[in-house]
Amino acid sequence: MKKKRIVTTILVFGLMAMFTFLYFQFSQDKKQLEQNYSLDSLPKIDSKLKRTIASVQGDSCLDPQHSCKELYHLCHFDKDCCSFNCLNNECRLSNSTKQKIGQQCKFNSDCFSDKCGRDDLCIGTKKYPARVGQYCDSDSQCKSKKCVLDLNICVGSEDDPAGVGQYCAFPYECKSENCSLKYNICLGSKKDSAEKNQICLQQRECKSGICRLSNHRCR
Repeated sequence: MKKKRIVTTILVFGLMAMFTFLYFQFSQDKKQLEQNYSLDSLPKIDSKLKRTIASVQGDSCLDPQHSCKELYHLCHFDKDCCSFNCLNNECRLSNSTKQKIGQQCKFNSDCFSDKCGRDDLCIGTKKYPARVGQYCDSDSQCKSKKCVLDLNICVGSEDDPAGVGQYCAFPYECKSENCSLKYNICLGSKKDSAEKNQICLQQRECKSGICRLSNHRCR
């Protein structure tokens, strides 16, 4: 009887030791797993990259703590701005997100052409003139040197002729020298034939020689 008690005691202590070992091993594995997959161990987005992404997506700050400032807010350094561009102590658009001709602006520096017009729209300059069909409010802003003020667009000329499908009022404004005075639009000709799916009224205006009169498009 006494021998049986000793065996039982040994078995109990053995089981306790085994469970203790397994618990300790499990705790170590769990701790290692938490270290391997903790947020601190994951790769982080570079702060400058975050701001660049924010700039491309409309200059709204991605930082949850709002550590960067949006457009036209006070700043001292580039890193203060979501656009990463601090100019004269004010957050401005970055070079990669500057506005094109005809798009809204507040300062000259907002525009790729470096000129913001009186209607708060970017306008063409001598260095970056507006092309046919782009916004203008004076002849000097257009490469063609012709701006239709009623429409506020540059129209074609010998310096910058309009292509098929663009606005015209006279034949010489078109590269094809074929302007529909009824529709005020440049049509194709041998000098500048209309490509596939471009507008047409007659067969000879298309490069393919086929004008689908059902929708007035070249085949």
